[in-house]
Amino acid sequence: EDAGSARLQMLLHHDAAIDRESGRFGERDVRSNTDASDGEIGKALSTKDAEIFSFFLSFVVIGAYWLAHHRFFTRLASFGRVMIFDKRGVGLSDRVPEDRLPSLEVRMDDARAVMDAVGSERAVVLGVSEGGPMAMLFAATYPERTIGLIVYGTSACWNNAADYPFSEPKEDREADFAVFSERRERLWGTKELARQFLAESFAPGLADDDATLTWLADFMRNAASPGAVNALSLMNRSIDVRSA
Repeated sequence: EDAGSARLQMLLHHDAAIDRESGRFGERDVRSNTDASDGEIGKALSTKDAEIFSFFLSFVVIGAYWLAHHRFFTRLASFGRVMIFDKRGVGLSDRVPEDRLPSLEVRMDDARAVMDAVGSERAVVLGVSEGGPMAMLFAATYPERTIGLIVYGTSACWNNAADYPFSEPKEDREADFAVFSERRERLWGTKELARQFLAESFAPGLADDDATLTWLADFMRNAASPGAVNALSLMNRSIDVRSA
């Protein structure tokens, strides 16, 4: 499947520069678009690179404004260059039809295009949630470009295969997905849904923090439409990279 010419929104965090009053990254950050087919943007040199394969939704500009993300990216950037990008179909990268969302292999190859665009030969890859299998597939496909692999909050198999030891009963899985779908259609981009996500899954201690709720609701609205989220969620349920 051809990676095509999707425009990928990317943020390069070169060092730990951060504006403490505004809570935003400093002027040394570079936000740019790169074409996944030719990767022609300005290049920079670094002895150590890290590329982040994020949760299945992203919006690099808004995502970078949350203080917890600031701290995390700043610590990573203290030893090298951090590359973060919006996968095609979400955030500021080109939207794609909901019935033509890119496969995991195409999204993985977009990550390679980002590395090519900035002159990064090798990097530590970090995968979170749906980005975990994507990072695993990248490391297996491009071992010569992978310094190390880190995964968090994820698994190699998302399709509930019978031979996978962490699969859940089909009835429970379908019921959970139905609840998630109903909430998404009704509450996407609201503080109410943000509170539910935080309380039930992500960070219970922040479920009543108004600044975090505002940030997360804004992030959801800008990252993707409810329809795109539904399509991505359905597609992710088929992921299985154990053979990689």
